[in-house]
Amino acid sequence: MNFLRGTKFEAQIRLNLKGHPVVEAFAARFDVPHERAQHVVIESVIDAMELLGSEYVMKMNRVVGRMTQLREAIHFVYERVLTGSLEDIDTEGMGQNFADLRAETRKLVDPKTWAETEGAALPPLPPLPHTPPPGVTIEPIRPPVTTEPAVPATRQRGRRRHEPQYPGARPGLADRPTRAPRKGDLIPGRGGKRWGEQIATITKEIDAEGLLWHWPDLKDDVVLHFPEYGYRVWKEHGTGAVVEELLTGPSVTKGRGLTRGEDVLFTAGDVSEAYRAAKTERAHGAASPGLGLDAPYGVAHAVRRINQWLERSGVEMWARRLRDNAESGVEYLWTTRTQKRGQTLASREYTLSAVVDGQIHELYVFETSVPAGSAPSDTNVDFKLVGASPAAEVYGAPVTRKSRAAIESAAQSGTDSRHLIERVEPPKVLVEALGRTSRTTQDLAHPAVQRTGERLDNLATLLEGKEVERRGRTELVGAKLLKRAFESEDSHLIEAIDALTNVVQDLQRDITTGHADPARLARIDAVVKAFHDRAARWTDKVTAADVLALIRQLKALR
Repeated sequence: MNFLRGTKFEAQIRLNLKGHPVVEAFAARFDVPHERAQHVVIESVIDAMELLGSEYVMKMNRVVGRMTQLREAIHFVYERVLTGSLEDIDTEGMGQNFADLRAETRKLVDPKTWAETEGAALPPLPPLPHTPPPGVTIEPIRPPVTTEPAVPATRQRGRRRHEPQYPGARPGLADRPTRAPRKGDLIPGRGGKRWGEQIATITKEIDAEGLLWHWPDLKDDVVLHFPEYGYRVWKEHGTGAVVEELLTGPSVTKGRGLTRGEDVLFTAGDVSEAYRAAKTERAHGAASPGLGLDAPYGVAHAVRRINQWLERSGVEMWARRLRDNAESGVEYLWTTRTQKRGQTLASREYTLSAVVDGQIHELYVFETSVPAGSAPSDTNVDFKLVGASPAAEVYGAPVTRKSRAAIESAAQSGTDSRHLIERVEPPKVLVEALGRTSRTTQDLAHPAVQRTGERLDNLATLLEGKEVERRGRTELVGAKLLKRAFESEDSHLIEAIDALTNVVQDLQRDITTGHADPARLARIDAVVKAFHDRAARWTDKVTAADVLALIRQLKALR
């Protein structure tokens, strides 16, 4: 991010520094021409202010991140109180969280105040040497001779200003679970060779062009681990694919002028006319700035349909939404596997996983590819869903933060909150790319499809009801099971009904978008009918365990 360069303030700073006494002092002290001294002083001041600005942004980002963590911890206690789970509440820890939150809030200051505070903590610069008038010789001051051993002078230790750190660093990520190869694991097909691991750092230097970041080389058989960023990267043996794994974090998109991770590749215009005509762009792998890091390893040239549509507005947007609406104790792991032809994207696999209680639960795997030998074009891109696991039912569609807040408010006022439940759904772009919209085919006329569809509709009505028009008004009919759960205040049953409703919706979508399999549909029909008939007749006997058992049966038939 450029704070001064390229802005109206740069010209003002240059004007103010021209002819400034410090320029003359610099020229005299280092015996350089006035023009050279003026250039060095002005550029140094602007560079220093750029670094100061980046340091301010990063420090404030860390403060905001810490505040967010404390607010989530406090919010979690409130949730337990509202749901009646009063046991094991750490009141002392709650008070400390409030105190820490107040302390962190006080760290939020404007840039001017922050700079003055930081500057006051620095030791003063040494004085400039006095230049005597021409013809006057000043004898050097010699220390007095003494027989006693000289006592070394003690110097006050001044507080050093931290130098800028690469954006995206978050403490406490070093020991997070990973699917990367472990140090010492055997490498298949490598004749007994084993994986190594390098704890990697991002170093920096300042040259004539400004701030430059250095990343370690990605070598065969070695996993680069960046512990402060929740990021690992390695080369897949045999294919040469670059695999990146990132624990999603706050966006660093605003700092891309500072990071410049994608600069590892030339722009389309610098590559060839064909790339410029195809409007190719530099597409990140897992280390996408919007997901918490701007790293260079997986960057490849890709057409806009991939970079802007399938990724930024599709799979990456979904990952961002899940990150922003994650339930307490849940984090999301974003993994990509990138294969290139030269510097052009050949294929990329995207894996979205949830990290809960130290375990990784894979949710979805997608893949995009471009046929070999084809010219860069938006028309020859293939995108598909490779797989989805049962864990996607649990962690792949959390209730949105806004919805959770509305539900809590409704609970306090004693009003019905069912209509307030809103879950994180895949972006429209992703649904369109997968072609999972309902379509009219001959399969929909198949008797098995119609029968199972009707059976699922009846079950949905039993669970949460159905809106119908009566005498010009919309009424909710059915919902016997959910009404019973609310009347008995059985929170476990309510949660189980919610999960079953999602499974039913997925099954309804599957049978209207896939090919008819009469045998499979007959099994689904039998399982649903048995539960529906029993639950409709003996609604007050249905338990959460019964509902969860049906969920397991239906998932096995998907």
